[in-house]
Amino acid sequence: LNSAHTAINREAGAGVALSSPTMRTSITSTLGFLYTLGSFILIAEGRPAIMRSRVSMPAMQKMNSVPSRVAGVDPRSVSVKSAAVEAPARREPLATSKGGRKTAHAKAAVFPGSGKVVINEKDAEVYFKNNIQAYMELYQLMYLIGLHGDHDVHFRVAGGGFNGQKDAIKLAAARLLIDEEFPLQSSLPRDQLKAFFREKGWLTRDARRKERKKYGLKKARKAPQFSKR
Repeated sequence: LNSAHTAINREAGAGVALSSPTMRTSITSTLGFLYTLGSFILIAEGRPAIMRSRVSMPAMQKMNSVPSRVAGVDPRSVSVKSAAVEAPARREPLATSKGGRKTAHAKAAVFPGSGKVVINEKDAEVYFKNNIQAYMELYQLMYLIGLHGDHDVHFRVAGGGFNGQKDAIKLAAARLLIDEEFPLQSSLPRDQLKAFFREKGWLTRDARRKERKKYGLKKARKAPQFSKR
């Protein structure tokens, strides 16, 4: 391919014109396709790619002059191994739970830590700072969770508004506290705690949600004013 390209350049420099512009275009496109195909094949075999011309592509010449393998080590494998080493280790939670309300859904997980309660990478007070009423409804559960000073509880909540997210977090927190794998304190009997949550209604998923609008009506059930004539 290199020799063919050099021969065409020599003829063009000597004043030998090709038959027509269409012929020149087709030859150039064909050579480009062959160079690309050959480069892919050589790269797959671990050999340097084909250089089109030493004059027209100096940047490619510099790239090809760098050896692809240093002392028998594949640079691609080195980059993959370094990325694997730098990846942070994933922590395994001691216990998990889920909760939902309307279109909001929450996930809770407990990890060894220092007693923090985190909601979407923020402290619970900071997350609900614009809606104190919603946080006060969660205060009893947050207090029970905060008693476990050796563990951190992380909540991940999405969808819905503040009220929906508050109820989703409440259900996830209540389910987490009565989970068999949760490291519950001995001063909080699991059976009594479960009966207390059941009495408060914190373990029941509220399935109510907004009813969809119907065609011909203004809302789900609201109809326009009736006119007899």
